[in-house]
Formats: sequence, structure tokens, C-alpha cells
Amino acid sequence: MPPDPRLEAAYRATAYHVEGPSPFVLFVDQPSPEADALLAGSPLPTWAYLTAWNPGSRPLPLAENQHRQALLEKAVRARGYDVRRGRGVGAAGDWSEDSVLVLGIAPEEALALARQFGQLALLLGERGGRARLVWVE
Repeated sequence: MPPDPRLEAAYRATAYHVEGPSPFVLFVDQPSPEADALLAGSPLPTWAYLTAWNPGSRPLPLAENQHRQALLEKAVRARGYDVRRGRGVGAAGDWSEDSVLVLGIAPEEALALARQFGQLALLLGERGGRARLVWVE
């Protein structure tokens, strides 16, 4: 359950960018043929879009956010996942957060990582489906 309707509106209006040779953007409640294509070689047909920035949606200094993000990336890469860097950008363009798209990760594991890094929500998706905003409990 979202902590605040304004916060939920902000998360839903965010553009979730994915970097790479063919960059694309994920949007809440929208399908993503690009993410579907990346899942072709994954053991599970699921993905998660995660960040370690600003735990609890409270701003931290840039250096601390960068350090936290490096720890998140190290954790998912150590587990053998295919990871694509990204950046969540607010609708007004007045804020952004480094992020990662993790391919082939089980939703339960993605939720555990989001919880570990103090996140209130994350995006989850599966091949042929829509990106879902999921609140971390």
C-alpha cells in the first residue's frame, strides 16, 4: 500500500530509462516489447527495475547514493543476473535516480533486494505483461 497518494502519483509518472545499445523507457502499467526481447535468454521470464538511491524516498547526498547503488549493482551481478543500468526520471525532470533493470530475477528476490536497500517500491514485469508498481512491505 502506498504511503502517500502524492508519492504514488510521482512514482507512476516517472520515466524508467534503460541504457544500452538500444535504450528504451519503461512506464508503469505499460507493456515493454524491449524488455520482453531482453528476457529471451533469461531463465525466468521476469524482470525488476531497482534502485538503492534515497531510501524511504528521503534524499541523500550524491556520494552516498552512488555508493549505495554500487553495492546494489555488485549484489545483483554477484548472483549472476543480466543487469542493465538505467535512470528513473521524474515527470517534471527535476529529479532522477540511478537504477538497474535486472533480467530473470524472481519477484520475491527483487522485493527482498528492494527491502534490503530501503526502497518503498519497485517495478516488476514479466514477458508479455505490463510494468507493475509494487510497494515493499
